[in-house]
Amino acid sequence: MRSLGRSMKTPFNENVTYDRTINENVTYDRPFNENVTYDRTINENVTYDRTINENVTYDRTINENVTYDRPFNENVTYDRTINENVTYDRPFNENVTYDRTINENVTYDRPFNENVTYDRTINENVTYDRTINENVTYDRPFNENVTYDRTINENVTYDRTINENVTYDRPFNENVTYDRTINENVTYDRPFNENVTYDRTINENVTYDRPFNENVTYDRTINENVTYDRPFNENVTYDRPFNENVTYDRTINENVTYDRTINENVTYDRTINENVTYDRTINENVTYDRTINENVTYDRTINENVTYDRPFNENVTYDRTINENVTYDRPFNENVTYDRTINENVTYDRTINENVTYDRTINENVTCDRPFNDKN
Repeated sequence: MRSLGRSMKTPFNENVTYDRTINENVTYDRPFNENVTYDRTINENVTYDRTINENVTYDRTINENVTYDRPFNENVTYDRTINENVTYDRPFNENVTYDRTINENVTYDRPFNENVTYDRTINENVTYDRTINENVTYDRPFNENVTYDRTINENVTYDRTINENVTYDRPFNENVTYDRTINENVTYDRPFNENVTYDRTINENVTYDRPFNENVTYDRTINENVTYDRPFNENVTYDRPFNENVTYDRTINENVTYDRTINENVTYDRTINENVTYDRTINENVTYDRTINENVTYDRTINENVTYDRPFNENVTYDRTINENVTYDRPFNENVTYDRTINENVTYDRTINENVTYDRTINENVTCDRPFNDKN
């Protein structure tokens, strides 16, 4: 267990050098069992120099008890407790009270099958008071050059409770009982833009029975009560080579009362043999210029390689490398250089014979009040 309590008060900026390297090599071999080789390396170098008037109280407690026994199987007892109390006071920007409690009890027993009992409780109480002035320039070769100017004054009260009870029993098949309850109460107050009251409750009861196929009984109830009040001002300039040059000036005054209830009863009877070859490369170059303020250079490349083989089992070869280099320089603003490279390769081989009985009831009451001015 480690408990850290720190209070820091400094005027005017934050200079951060953050260098993280994660190298993960995972090999899964699941015939009647699971043989796993997991190799992860994390190297983190962080330097913080804060003079903005950031008063932070950070209290985190992590208690982890992990037992792995993986010969021809996997016997795992995992117990993690995280108690976080964070208070941010950032003049010119952000006042945050953050209180999170995570209690996780996980038991894995995987000989010729997989027996899992998973119990997670998350209690989050978050108060955000944030003012964001954003000037963003996107430069996307062969496609899109965007200048984005947005002002957000945001007051958020967030109260989330998650109670999860999951039982997995997987011999040559998969028997799953899944019970999740999510209670979310969110209040957004965004001057010049958005006042939102969000109340969502999700009750999920899922039963999976998977021999050579998939028999699923899915029962989900979602109760959403959302109120949007958006005096919204947005000035966007799009410049899209090979296609489109757009100057977009939109003002939306939107008053929406949204009350949705979804009751879903779904029965799936599915046989899946899947063959998919997935090779994705993403190259992103983003320049952010934010008043109060954030100047960010973001360059991301993602290459994915994953192989799944699922007959009575699952054979997976997963190789992921993440290299992150982040530099923060925060005077009255924030200058960030972020460099992450992800290389992923996925191969799917899938044949689907799917018999679905789907019963969904949606009751929606929506009131929209939109004085709408759209100049294109």
